[in-house]
Amino acid sequence: MNEIDTQLHAWQTESHHPTSEGIVLYQRCACGARRIATVGDSIEVPVSYPETTVQAG
Repeated sequence: MNEIDTQLHAWQTESHHPTSEGIVLYQRCACGARRIATVGDSIEVPVSYPETTVQAG
């Protein structure tokens, strides 16, 4: 892994839905990346938080 493979994302939640496992978040970054994340049985849903991820390919 090198600097080009790693990017800092500022995820914004497009929608969220309660499930039996917690809350499912559908998020996107301004760069066009998307992800589906889950959080436990929390009342607060994060709107965005920076995170470093590795892009596939």
